[in-house]
Amino acid sequence: MPYFWRGLDIEGQEYEGISNLANPNALKLQLKNQNIFRTKVQYIAPSQLKTPISLELLVDFLLQLQKMLASSISFFECLNFIIRYQNNATFAYILCQIREDLKEGHSLQFAFERFEKYFPPLFLKLISIAEYSDQLPTILKELFIFFETRLTISKQRQKMLLYPVIVSVLSSLIFLAILIFIVPMFESLFGSFQNELPLTTQVVMAISLSLRTYPLVWLLAVVLMGVVGKIWHQYLGLNMFLRWIPVLKKMEQSTQILFYARSLTLTIQAGLNFGTSLKLAESIISKDFLNEVQNIHYKINYGEPLAKAYSDSKLFSPIFVHLVAMGESVGHLESAFEHIVEVNQEWLERRMSLVTSFIEPLSILVVACGVLFALVSIYLPIFSAAEYF
Repeated sequence: MPYFWRGLDIEGQEYEGISNLANPNALKLQLKNQNIFRTKVQYIAPSQLKTPISLELLVDFLLQLQKMLASSISFFECLNFIIRYQNNATFAYILCQIREDLKEGHSLQFAFERFEKYFPPLFLKLISIAEYSDQLPTILKELFIFFETRLTISKQRQKMLLYPVIVSVLSSLIFLAILIFIVPMFESLFGSFQNELPLTTQVVMAISLSLRTYPLVWLLAVVLMGVVGKIWHQYLGLNMFLRWIPVLKKMEQSTQILFYARSLTLTIQAGLNFGTSLKLAESIISKDFLNEVQNIHYKINYGEPLAKAYSDSKLFSPIFVHLVAMGESVGHLESAFEHIVEVNQEWLERRMSLVTSFIEPLSILVVACGVLFALVSIYLPIFSAAEYF
């Protein structure tokens, strides 16, 4: 069973490593015999080694690695330092295994590809190229920029959507408090009215009564909705929701094109043939657009001109097609894709800023309308009854 451990020797020196012993007690006993004490052992489930690394962890790893390599520190010493201060046990286990493979004389490509489910395909391919071309610091820096940009845009998108989510939750809690605590105060008053209550008031009172009578049913419904939402996000992702909203759909398309072009730029610069570059670019595209991109790559691989293949798709804008056509005609596709990256990144930053400035007042307006609906539903019968006095 895979375990990651940390411990101290009799001089207080820190050590860490991995083991495949049957149980943690046997491992602790073995370490004690090696004069390593105060050990902390963590079990690493096999499924954890197949779960893709988070962008935050990968970006942090690339940042530390490329900076230390640029300072003429050996790759092996870089791994020792990163493992020593790594809080993620799964990642520390993987780095320890890579370190052991390097000790045994294996290549970087072999060491990293043992965890092909954990690291992105683009990262693995460029690492293997960097090792044999002696460009490891340069390629690691380019990979850092690539994945840092992905992380930054992902956080900006989450921040953009976080505000309306928080406002929606708060407004729901306010509305729920009105239904549970305020509406019951008016029930006896409304019962004395001879006139029929307005429809909105009837709806609000019915919901209030239902909440107080069947609270467990409502709680179960909320839990069920949460489970469905989690499953939706896990299997379909946020992109499926974004595609329903025209403005956000356009932003998502621009994001996909940005990283697609950036991936092609990196792989072409690294010296890969264009067919392999296209294959790696597919790993960057979200599954919502993957089939469309694969169809384009199929046409390109069978000899169709790049501009013609891309122009048949609605995913790629006319500017993209035009720049690719120019790059293809002069034999500088790398420059064309770099320019596509710049254009899409500038457009995306402006559009995110615009959408964010629009979402905030819109969310407040929605909350105000919800609260106004509840208050009007309560006080409308009173205003109607006042006309008879």
